Amino acid sequence: MKKTKLNLLQHLSRVADGAEKSKLENDYFAEYADDFSFLTKHLELTKEQIALFSIILGLSLTRRADISEIIDYLGCKSLQFLMFSKDIEALVDKEFILKLNNDERVYSPYYIVPAKVVKNLETDFLPVVVEKKISSDEDLIEELNDLFSLCDDIAPEELQHKISFLLKQNDQIVLSQTVVSFELGFEIYILLYMCVNYVINDNNCFALSEFRDFYDRSDFFKLKKLFNKKQSALQKLNLIEKTDDGPMFRRNDETYYALTDTAFIKLLSDFNFRERRSFEHDRRFISYEKTSVKQLIYDADLKQQLNGFVSLLEEKKFNEVVEKLKDRGMRSGFTCIFYGYPGTGKTESVLQIAKLTKRNIWKVDIANIFDKYVGESEKNIRKIFDDYRELLKKSKTAPILLFNEADAVIGKRIENVSQSVDQMQNTVQNIILEELENFEGILIATTNLTVNLDKAFERRFLYKVKFEKPSNEISEQIWKGFIDNLSDKDAKTLAKEYSLSPGQIENVSRKYTIDNILFDSKEDLFTQLTRYCKEEFFNDAYNQKSSRRIGF
Repeated sequence: MKKTKLNLLQHLSRVADGAEKSKLENDYFAEYADDFSFLTKHLELTKEQIALFSIILGLSLTRRADISEIIDYLGCKSLQFLMFSKDIEALVDKEFILKLNNDERVYSPYYIVPAKVVKNLETDFLPVVVEKKISSDEDLIEELNDLFSLCDDIAPEELQHKISFLLKQNDQIVLSQTVVSFELGFEIYILLYMCVNYVINDNNCFALSEFRDFYDRSDFFKLKKLFNKKQSALQKLNLIEKTDDGPMFRRNDETYYALTDTAFIKLLSDFNFRERRSFEHDRRFISYEKTSVKQLIYDADLKQQLNGFVSLLEEKKFNEVVEKLKDRGMRSGFTCIFYGYPGTGKTESVLQIAKLTKRNIWKVDIANIFDKYVGESEKNIRKIFDDYRELLKKSKTAPILLFNEADAVIGKRIENVSQSVDQMQNTVQNIILEELENFEGILIATTNLTVNLDKAFERRFLYKVKFEKPSNEISEQIWKGFIDNLSDKDAKTLAKEYSLSPGQIENVSRKYTIDNILFDSKEDLFTQLTRYCKEEFFNDAYNQKSSRRIGF
């Protein structure tokens, strides 16, 4: 009778069945000699490795194969099983199985067989894994990039294994050695992903949610808790930090992280990519080329002051003045404060000055300076000045550092400190004062404060420009500037009747434009504008002569 030819799965099934309670002793291998002969030829594994693989395959089809289950299945004692640990590791290295829960503190791993291996067994084909030996950090980055591109198609455990295997396989590479030396545990994949993205895509801004595909749900939840408490290994080793960068429409509950200078020095110094840091993609960077021209109307005194400032910031004149100040041993930085009534065009004036003098702006987000964790606010404010200095060094024309709506950081310091938050506020202000003392470049702060400015800041600002609420004559011109078909008479009446700031007049003109686009209103122009003016005030408190206050 002709002997039936068995396929890979059938041979594996036989040796798995025979392995139960066998302790993998010699009698077992002798009994299934034909099966092992076939399998060693096709899989290029030892007999012991084949037996262990067949057991793990059978156990992991319905669940993960815990090491205690494998020991029970073999019927041996725990210490006896340690003799096969090198065989298990060989199966992991050759990607026949994946090792999970790799906690070095406790020897309690469990194993699964990757889906692609099972699929190949079903087709009676199982290719041998070809080891990839690479020769440089650049090659390692390329290989890692290829692996991360698979994250949508493979399970997190398989991705983690592939990365760990690649690092282990190429432990002669400096980048691999350095990353492994940090002993980051499961955080290592985040660091590698950030390095790869910076080198390949010039991106150094990452939301924590971007790493979700690298972990199962439980591990990702643990990771989020560590990051939120600032207890992650990456944070403790100062390899990553919070960043104000991010997409324009970022979620309020999303925190973004970037590689620190420490990480660049230790991991990417050989790449020289730090020199090409792209400020242009940072949301704090405002290009003068992308700023729209606006015609602003000022009273005579303010116009004279601002024109003088524009003249000073013209490149040739600016460089000449800076050199002369340095020659005389004087501070060469230009610090200016625009202060006064809200809505009078302080911020827009900075944008237009930058446009006229062809200077980019590095805008400070005041809200992101203060942090509830001890020491973080101080780091944040120092980093603002560090980033500006780096941008200044890389720029042909000195950019403007803009502290917009800076009330929170230049108000009077708290004298009787009773809480840690008060101490933090004072410390931040002291750091700013210290930075202003030796500042190089151009700094402009805007604030609505007129009486609560800390005296120490008054001395630090070389130029102090006050923005008053416009006179009726100026308001008339602003009305005509926004609504060109408005008559002189109506502009004069609106300016006299409604005490609006330039910002409020712009609001009224925008509402008029929007409503006419949407509804093609037939209402009289002056009647429309009067109604919009009244809407600019709460409780119809539009007539300043009434002196009515808003409140309860």
